[in-house]
Parts: sequence; structure tokens; C-alpha cells
Amino acid sequence: MNIFRELYHWLEKYFFNTLTKKLVGNFLFLGLLQSASIYIIYQSQARIEKLVQVSNVSPVLATEITSATQLALNHVIVLHLVAACLFIIMIFFLRHLIVRPIRPLFEIFSDFGWEQGDISSRVKAVSHDELRVLSENYNNFLERLCGVFLHLRQMGLNIAVNSATVSNQVSQSARSARHQEELAESIFISSRESSQSLREMAENARGIFATTTSNLAGAKSSFAELEEVRQQVSAMTGMLESYASTIADLDAKSHEIQTLVELISSISQQTSLLSLNAAIEAARAGEAGQGFAVVAREIKILAARVSEANSNISERVGLMLNQLGNSSDEVRSILVFSEQTSKVVHTSCEHFQGMINDFEQNSAQLEEIHLAINQVSAANQEITEKMSSINGLSRKVAGMMSLSEEHSVALREEAERMQEVVAHFKTGEGYLEQMIHRTKAFRDNIQQRLEELQGQQGLDLFDENYQQIPGTNPPKFKTVYDTLFEQQLQPLYDQVTRELDGATYCLCVDRNGYGPTHNSQFSKAQTGDYQVDLAQSRDKRFFDDPTGLRSARNTKHFLLQTYARDTGEVLSDLALPIVVEGRHWGAVRLGFDPHVLLKKNVASDSTAGTVGAVEKAVYGQVIPVSSGAC
Repeated sequence: MNIFRELYHWLEKYFFNTLTKKLVGNFLFLGLLQSASIYIIYQSQARIEKLVQVSNVSPVLATEITSATQLALNHVIVLHLVAACLFIIMIFFLRHLIVRPIRPLFEIFSDFGWEQGDISSRVKAVSHDELRVLSENYNNFLERLCGVFLHLRQMGLNIAVNSATVSNQVSQSARSARHQEELAESIFISSRESSQSLREMAENARGIFATTTSNLAGAKSSFAELEEVRQQVSAMTGMLESYASTIADLDAKSHEIQTLVELISSISQQTSLLSLNAAIEAARAGEAGQGFAVVAREIKILAARVSEANSNISERVGLMLNQLGNSSDEVRSILVFSEQTSKVVHTSCEHFQGMINDFEQNSAQLEEIHLAINQVSAANQEITEKMSSINGLSRKVAGMMSLSEEHSVALREEAERMQEVVAHFKTGEGYLEQMIHRTKAFRDNIQQRLEELQGQQGLDLFDENYQQIPGTNPPKFKTVYDTLFEQQLQPLYDQVTRELDGATYCLCVDRNGYGPTHNSQFSKAQTGDYQVDLAQSRDKRFFDDPTGLRSARNTKHFLLQTYARDTGEVLSDLALPIVVEGRHWGAVRLGFDPHVLLKKNVASDSTAGTVGAVEKAVYGQVIPVSSGAC
């Protein structure tokens, strides 16, 4: 059985691989059977003729028998020819009944395999049998399939919007988690350093407390010594006052001695005069006065000695008076210094007493500080341990947020791929297809204009010599063609944005994401405020984020993405490639609010009958190209 099955499959694969061939094969098999019957009748006629010849029948009967058999053979041949004609007619008739209704199904299913699968076509029911039921069921299936695709589009758009929103929020949360991790790490390090500092402070406080205690003991000892010095200075002051009084007495007595010396000097002078007078009188007395003259001489000599001794005494007494005067002045000065020293020592004692009191208070406070530092150190150690746990949890949260960010990006990419796959099937319904067809017409017009600029004016649109414009933030760049784009293409950008509901922007970018110009509302001069310029001055900029580069470098029929814009909105981005002179230049990007598309899709469910007319209007719309496009 396997051999026959394999033989059948081989014949079907190489010979009977269409319904027409199968019909022809079956009828040809029947024709062969009929041809075999003609051969059998022909053989039977020849045998009859031989039997007639060998039998004893009359020639007339033999001739009639031969004629009858020949006539029967001729009738069979004619009937076979008629049957062959009927076979051919039935082949075409059955082909008409079976193959023709199935061919549209074949063509539609074949179209599904292309990049743009059109499921908006319907099979026309041409018969009133099972094939009609098949066609009606197939049409019903396509209706359901279109509904499923529209629902999938809406679900994919919802998923893309939500995933883009979640991705943006997760990215912000991931950045916050990383920042939290950095803060936790910083707090942990600070806490650990604080613990070390507190330990050092505790050791320093302990050392200061010991030093203060030692200083307090030394201050008390010094205070006792200073108090003894104060007492000694007071005693010395008393002694100096007594000494000063003694010197004053000596000075007074010395002045008295000086008075006596002056009196002796006066007596000595008078004695000397008396001796002189006595000598004179003795000389007058002659010999009688000789003895008196000797006495007078002796008295004179004695007076001279007394005068000399008195002079020495007077000189010594003068020196002594001078020294006593100096000593008195010095004693008075010493006494003043002693009194000042006594005051200073007394003040120092008072200060020392205050310092000792402060030392005692500081010692008590240091002891309290030492205890408080120990308590804070213990609390800080507990905080450090908890911060270590928080730091570990922050690392885990940051890691999980990074994974969530990767998963959210993967989810967004999957949602975009689902939108891309679903959008490749033309349902004949939905606002997205209208936007795609309108953007395609705009893209074709842009391609024509760019080829004119490239060919007629010799402008190099593939020039990548971007010149940064000084003083711009975000940075802007000039090229050889940005001014022409602004003059000729910006009005078309604005026109498309006005015509399509929900459209936010429309522009052309090269393969590197560079947009020579933008919509007029996004091409304002920079103000110096970064946030304002980021939103309102977007021309001559690079849009080289992942979404922008994917759009710019897309070479497929179209690319649909949903992303969070750098200004905060969640937008869908439709990108169609631009080819200039056979080279991929960049893309047309149409950004629109996905919620408008969702509302349009809901509204289109109740107005599906008008979609064909709308599509016809969109397909038939032509954007005129001015002759002065260069």
C-alpha cells in the first residue's frame, strides 16, 4: 500500500498538480476505457468475419452480417467521439464551476504572503452550491478577521502607549532608584565616617576629660601656690613699708648728723680763728707768749684736723643721704610695684578660682559629653547597620528597576512589532490606513522634489558636513540644503499637519536623524531658556535617540513606533523611507497623538460603509508640484 501511495503522490506532484489537470486526467482515464471498448468491438468484428467465412452461410447473409458489424463499430466510434466532445465540454464546465470560484480564494491567500496583505477584498458568490457557502463563509471569516486585526491594532496601540508611558516612568524611576542608591551609599559612607568620627570624638573627649582633670588638679595646686605667693607678697609689702619707714628715720637722723657736722665745722672754723688770734696775740707778747703760741699752734692743728675730719664726715653723710634718698625712692617704687603685684596676684587668684570653677564645670560637662557621644555612637552604629541594609535594598531595587526598564523597553518593542505586523494587512478600515496612505502620497511628492533638487540644481543632499551654529542650546547645525528645505518643504509639513487630525509634527530627516527644518510652530528662534527652546525651537537639530534613528534608517514599507518624546508627551511616530536616485536618504516622520487614532478607530466601527469612499478620496489625492521647486 505504501508503494501505491507513494506512486500516487509522485504522480500528483509532477503531473496532476492542478484541479484542471486532475479533471483532464480523470476524463482521459474514462476515454481510454472507451477506446478499449472500441478495440474490443473491432476484434469481435474481425472474429465474426472469420467465423462467417468458415461457416456454410450464404454470401448475401455473410455480407449483411459484415455490414451490420461494421455499422455497429461505426456507431460506437461516433458515440465515443461525441463522448470525447462531451468530456472536453464537461472539463471546461467543471473547471468553470469549481476552479473559477476557488481562484479568487487562491489569489487572496497568495496575497497574504506579500509584505502588504490585502484582506479588504471579498469573494463574489457565483454559484448556488457548497462553493457559494464556502465563499460566504470565507467573506464572513474575512469580516471577522478584519475586526480582529482592527482590535489587534487598537490593543497594540493601547499596549504601545501604556508601555511607552510605563517605560518612561520606569526610566525615571530607575534614574531615581539609581540616585537613591547613590544617596544611600553616600549616607552609608557618611554614617560609617560619622561612626569613626564619633569614636575619635569619644577618645578625644576621654583624653580631654583626663587632661582637664589633670589640669584641674594642677590649677588647684597652682592656686594654692599662688595664694601663698599672694600672702608672701602681702608680707613683703608690709616689710617694705617698715623698711621705708626705717629709711625715712635714717634719713631724718642723717639730716640731724649733717646739722651737727655743720655745727662742728662752724666750731672748728671759729676755733681756727681763735687760734689765729691767739698766735697773733702771742707774737705780740713776745717771749711771754711763746707757750701760748705753742698752744695756739696745737689748737690750730687740732682745728684743722677737726675741720678735715668734719669734711670727711660731711662728705660721707652727704653720700649716705644721697644713697638714703635713692633707697627711699627705690623702696617707694618697690612698694608701688609690690602693691600692684599684690593686686595682680589677688586678681590672678580670683581668676584662678574662676578658672578652677570653670574647669570643674567643664570636667562635669565633658563627662556628660562623653556619655552622650557614647550614646550617639551606639545609635549611629545602629543607623549604620540599617543604612547598610537600606543600601543593599537600594542596590536590589536599582537592579530590579534596571530589569524592569529592560523589560518595559522589550515590551514596547514587541508592541511596536505587533503594530508593524498588523498594520501590514490592509483591512480597508481604520484611520491608521488613511494616515498611512496620506503620508505615502506626501512622501512620494517629497521624493520627487528632492530628486529635482539633487538633479537640476546639483545640490548634494547626501552632504554630511554639518556645521554647528554657535551659541545654540540645544545645538543646531547648518548644511548646504537646510535653507531650501525651510523655504520649499516647511509649508508642506504644515499642510499635512493641518489636514490630519491629531497630527503633532511632520518633517523629513536624513539617515543620521538630522532635520534641516521643522513645522513652523517648532522652528522659532531660541530664547536662551533651555526648556522653552527644547519645545519650540526644534529645527536644524539631530533626533538621534533610538526611536529617531530607527525611523530615519527604516527601509521597510513603513515603521510605526510609540515613544515618550523629550518634551514629555507620548506620541506615535509613522516613518516612511525616502529614496533619492536609488539611494536611501532618510525618512518622512509623522508624529501624532495615539489617543486620537484610538477614538477614530472606535468611530470607524460605526461608519465602516464609508471607508471605501474615504480611501478612494485618499488614494486619488495628488499634491501638485510647482514648476519652481528648485
